[in-house]
Amino acid sequence: MDKTRRAFKKQTAVAGSAEIIAPTIIPSTAFGANDRINAIELDGDGTLWVSDALSFGFLNEENNTMTRIKDGLENQERPRLLYKDETNRLWLGTLRGNIYLVNKDELSVTKIISTPGSLVRSMYANNDEILVGYDAHGAVTYDLQGNLKKQIEYSGASEFGIETASIRKIYKDTRGRI
Repeated sequence: MDKTRRAFKKQTAVAGSAEIIAPTIIPSTAFGANDRINAIELDGDGTLWVSDALSFGFLNEENNTMTRIKDGLENQERPRLLYKDETNRLWLGTLRGNIYLVNKDELSVTKIISTPGSLVRSMYANNDEILVGYDAHGAVTYDLQGNLKKQIEYSGASEFGIETASIRKIYKDTRGRI
């Protein structure tokens, strides 16, 4: 892995059992003038990944630039969510609802899930499946090849006048429940 991508790990310190990231100022020259940051994720290798209004990539602190990844993304695809799973795989969710697996070594992505066009709000992945929370399509479970396993229904939504179920956060609690 490129030495410059590890710059953020060098600035960490251990406090008790938690790792604390030292504040780093990234100059605005790393982004375009009108870029909106959608997501930031620090992977297990110390690389700081960023999704902005136009694309996604990683920050190179040594030369204050963002290396953007476009290889494998469909035309006009808008990255929104970055998610690092427990095995340090990096996932990318898009405005259209597609899910990509990021190949950090080759700086490319592979489309795993094609979806009906609803913004990806949250994600959880393990060794067997991916649970995705969408803006307008509730929660859906897929296998790692992108095959639909289960659409999670919200039977009470209609009685409250809710037409869609937006899932904003998916997480694993201390007992291991999703």
